[in-house]
Amino acid sequence: MRFPVKLFLAVLLAYALFAQGTVRSWDGATMLAVTRSVVLEGTVAVPETTACMEGTDGRCYSRYGLAQSLAAIPWFVAGQLVANLVSNEVAEDDIITEFAVSWFNPVITALGCVVLYLLAVEVGLSAPVAAGCALIYAFGTGAFVQMKDFNSEPLAALLLVAAVYNLLRLGRTQSWQQAAVVGLCAGGLLLVRIASIVVVPILAIGLVWEALRISDRRRLTVWLTAFFVPVSVSLVITGVYNYLRFGSPTQFGYPPGAFVFRFWWGLGVQLFSPEAGRQSYAAQDERLRGEVAQALATMQELPVAELLQGLRTYPDQLKPWVAGILAAI
Repeated sequence: MRFPVKLFLAVLLAYALFAQGTVRSWDGATMLAVTRSVVLEGTVAVPETTACMEGTDGRCYSRYGLAQSLAAIPWFVAGQLVANLVSNEVAEDDIITEFAVSWFNPVITALGCVVLYLLAVEVGLSAPVAAGCALIYAFGTGAFVQMKDFNSEPLAALLLVAAVYNLLRLGRTQSWQQAAVVGLCAGGLLLVRIASIVVVPILAIGLVWEALRISDRRRLTVWLTAFFVPVSVSLVITGVYNYLRFGSPTQFGYPPGAFVFRFWWGLGVQLFSPEAGRQSYAAQDERLRGEVAQALATMQELPVAELLQGLRTYPDQLKPWVAGILAAI
């Protein structure tokens, strides 16, 4: 088994001890509502929440990118199939489907660790150092917190790192297909979070730099075309999506004045907020380590009925069960 596969499995199994098994944030709940509406009703309209805006047809629509909700459809369908096998009541209560979708971000974050490892190797770091970088990202940054819910940061991070990795590989392969992959990653990133459009010119500059480095202007034209085609398609999809919902290609569902640039306030919140600040992660990790130690010391089995009911409060009730599986592995 190649090391990237081992890294992916190791990180994913470790995440099993900490995954909360539910979708608790407003952002995640709204994107999950879009997934549910697409699969069950064939629409992107959602029930009224604080993270939606009334569209031109009077129904509510999510203000977030469509890609996260669409990418989670396989997880939702898998959960729905299992729920239908158990009972109709369980299927209607969304316990299992929500649990299944909550595993989307752990998988995506683990994949992000693998791509980050490959990126580190690509820039010349040794395999052990690259693995250390990936593990620091997995357990020592905000990625560890974001993977527990259904927010779009893990998917955006994966696409961004993948775009940079393929851009660096372009210098060796010098193929338009590689440039197209960079464009696909950037286009997907826009469909996840439109604010990520700021990275598009940076990636384009990287393409220009690589073409000028090898002194091939004809290749530059081909590369830029391969890059901007998927990016342009993503922008068109976003514009049409906005127009159909809100009557304007540039209306994303945020009220007027929602975006205010306050750099120092944002920096302070990121560093010192008791809920989201980087300083609070250490305390949370210490608490979680204690819970894992307790789980490993008190491994026990849960009846099926308690297991299904416990999905709503995972990992507190299920952590001993999950820890027992991992210990057996």
